[in-house]
Amino acid sequence: MKKFLLPGKLLATLWLILSSFSAASAQTLASSGEAGPTAPPTGAQQSRSLKEILSDLESRYQISFSYDRLTVENKAVKPPRQKFSSVEEELTQLLKPLDLGFEKLGENLYLILPAPGKPAPRSSVPEPKSPAPAALAPVNISGTVRDEAGSGLPGVTVLVKGTTVGSSTNPEGKYSIAVPEPNAAGTLVFSSIGYTTEEVPISGRTTIDVTLLSDVKSLQEVVVIGYGTQKKRDLTGAISSISPEKINQLPISRVEQALQGRISGVNVTSNSGAPGGSVAVRIRGIGTINNNQPLYVIDGIPVFGDGALNSINANDIASIEVLKDASATAIYGARAANGVVIVTTKRGKEGRVSLTYDGYTGLQQLARQYDMLNATQWALLSNEMRSAQRTDPLTPEWGDPANIPGGVDTDWQKEIFRSAFMQNHALSLSGGGENSQYLVSGSYFDQDGAVKGSNFKRYSIRANTDANIFGRVKLGTSLLFSRTMENSTGNGGRIETALRQLPTVPVKFADGTWGGPQGAKEYYNDQSNPVAEIELFSNRLDRNRFLGNLFGEVELLKGLAFRSSYSADLSMLEEKGFIPTYQFGVLFRNTAGLTQVNARNITQILENSLSYNRTFSGQHNLSAVVVYSAQVSESNSESASANGLISNALPYLNVNTGLVTINNGDTYANEWSLLSYTGRLNYTFADKYLFSATVRRDGSSRFSRSNRYATFPAFSVGWRLSDEGFMKGIRFINELKLRGSWGRSGNQEIGLYPYFANLAIDRRYVFGPGGAGQTIVPGVAPVSLANPDLKWETATQTNVGLDAGLLNNQLSLSANYFIKKTTDMLVRVPIPQTSGIASAPFVNGGSLENRGVELELNFRKTAGALTYELGGNLSTVTNKVLSLGGGRPIFGGEFRQPPTAGAGKM
Repeated sequence: MKKFLLPGKLLATLWLILSSFSAASAQTLASSGEAGPTAPPTGAQQSRSLKEILSDLESRYQISFSYDRLTVENKAVKPPRQKFSSVEEELTQLLKPLDLGFEKLGENLYLILPAPGKPAPRSSVPEPKSPAPAALAPVNISGTVRDEAGSGLPGVTVLVKGTTVGSSTNPEGKYSIAVPEPNAAGTLVFSSIGYTTEEVPISGRTTIDVTLLSDVKSLQEVVVIGYGTQKKRDLTGAISSISPEKINQLPISRVEQALQGRISGVNVTSNSGAPGGSVAVRIRGIGTINNNQPLYVIDGIPVFGDGALNSINANDIASIEVLKDASATAIYGARAANGVVIVTTKRGKEGRVSLTYDGYTGLQQLARQYDMLNATQWALLSNEMRSAQRTDPLTPEWGDPANIPGGVDTDWQKEIFRSAFMQNHALSLSGGGENSQYLVSGSYFDQDGAVKGSNFKRYSIRANTDANIFGRVKLGTSLLFSRTMENSTGNGGRIETALRQLPTVPVKFADGTWGGPQGAKEYYNDQSNPVAEIELFSNRLDRNRFLGNLFGEVELLKGLAFRSSYSADLSMLEEKGFIPTYQFGVLFRNTAGLTQVNARNITQILENSLSYNRTFSGQHNLSAVVVYSAQVSESNSESASANGLISNALPYLNVNTGLVTINNGDTYANEWSLLSYTGRLNYTFADKYLFSATVRRDGSSRFSRSNRYATFPAFSVGWRLSDEGFMKGIRFINELKLRGSWGRSGNQEIGLYPYFANLAIDRRYVFGPGGAGQTIVPGVAPVSLANPDLKWETATQTNVGLDAGLLNNQLSLSANYFIKKTTDMLVRVPIPQTSGIASAPFVNGGSLENRGVELELNFRKTAGALTYELGGNLSTVTNKVLSLGGGRPIFGGEFRQPPTAGAGKM
């Protein structure tokens, strides 16, 4: 226990050292520690200053002294000759002749003060004017700090408000503090992790006992759970959250990266090394062979895919909640089988106007590169290979790489990689009065990729407002506009080419043309020049995104509120890929080509909800919400390509030669809708027994009329054992809760209208008796079979969990064990190619199971002014495929086309 108290003593000493520079207290202290005393110097016969002797005692006994400067200065004394058994005995002999005494304030802290009945000394230093008044002795205050059960609390920090004078309680909860006389009418501040901070006026008292209450602030912390909020202490589902402080600890370009390594059971991987590239998030493992991405909800707007997340600046985020088990995710029904990530952005607060800037810059570098052969090593290896094949080596060319045509020693990785610059700047303005608040922010993010030529930029503007009208009506907005610009060099392909290309091929030949395979076929490995491709090729993706939510809420009765909201998600995308004419050694392209895609999407959501929250008889708390939600999404796009452009400098579709032109035009349009009814009930009795039930019914246009609707129920229970009487005697357990849940959720992300038979309109039919009389006629043919019996994928999940707060809630623990089984998984069951159907139909023929354990552990402690936190998490997932195809036979076979090869083709 002493080890826990020692930092508080050290910091108390440090505060007293700092106070020595104050004209009011003029105190001097030294650092403290633990060591046994040693004998005083026996030869000390001459008088020495009291300050020097006290300093020796501090060093020998590893203690600290506190004293008024005028009490000790200009005093000399002969050190006692005899040996002493304790510092108290030696102090008594030393101070008595000087009419001084001492008082022990703590284990290693002593106060030097005038002996009782003796006046405080005046300074002996001559003054040009009247002498200064004597400094008053500090007021000594002591007492005991206890918890609600009456037990003494160790390690509680005791501070004189407005000063650095402080102390801490011992293992029994006792403390003693010397309050400087100017602060004797002030206030003492008692604080400890896991307990509320108490401020107690001194009011002339010398004994002050305090009882600290458990700090339930962290447990009362509100967590977003979907269509509402809930106190953290009342959660019965598996929900984890991340605060904005943790989100902003690392520079991130995407919201999902904030989850990496922070939450057990959540795995985050980058799909590519490109800046701004997509990120794969898996919650509790792989749950299906189809789309495994979770549902994202941004300020109440459900979005699928990564476009919207790429538009959010991390500085705007107030919290991220991850809903993992079915009892938490079932409220989102048909889209929640893979988990839900709720992103809530910051809003304005009542108070003075606040202007905040956040920014950083930095460099990114590869941790390491692959070890590759240089030109000489490659030449020697080639000679050995030819020798092993009993083929004469290519000497002297391969014997001396410098003789190879264009021979150099090229490090292709060094040529394509770089130190990449990254910067982020965000500015926000917030404030408001009692009835209206606002937050407006703007940000700029710029990240270069490690591969030359790759880059990602984002500009975003956010405006969140809240207004209270007539006390019962609330209006609010959440608006975001962003523009992202991504330059991709085809990172994966460029890196692969750099690793495959020979070191004997130069980046450029001596005449300044781009290097490439050339000479004898031994030098021709059919690999392109990645540096030239980075310089000449381009692939640009620009996206404009708008996310908006307007809501109004009215309190109908006490505890009963109606809320209506309209949300819109609009995106406009433009993608251009350009390949110019080129020649890289023997590889060439004679015509420039361009591909361009323009796409638009709008998703609209209308939601109406009725919520109720009341507490009855002080023991029964009931909250409920019912929601009606309608969502419709429309998308359309156009794409075209052309070869044979007049010039590399004119990358436009209509600027072509007209001689070698291939214009492929394509249009695409789709629409889908979702209609949902949701209800949730939360009940708490005596703040100890918790119950929650949810049901959602979804209807999706992606399925046939016979299977369009599905119901997703869930329930969960919790028991707060720490509030039971039989747990009160266990002091180290502050919070202990057991919980269990069961529920179902669905997955509709399997494409649009898979139950229909698809027809292809680009088929060709031959008519006529034969020979010259035959003609080719365009036509339509089925390419997939209909299956009107298709229905949802369903994930059924059982979860058992435990939450605990230990050691004054300094140590928090959360553990979960889950079983998740996916049934009616949509799989394509192959059919014989002789059927004439190229695409296998979807059937509800698969199932798989995930089992796992999740553990999160965090320790947070405050020692004086120092607060430190340690945390870690562990998760295991066992995935087992139970069925694919429902026992139906799988027929092999595929269509193949003869490969095309030759120089000049890429």
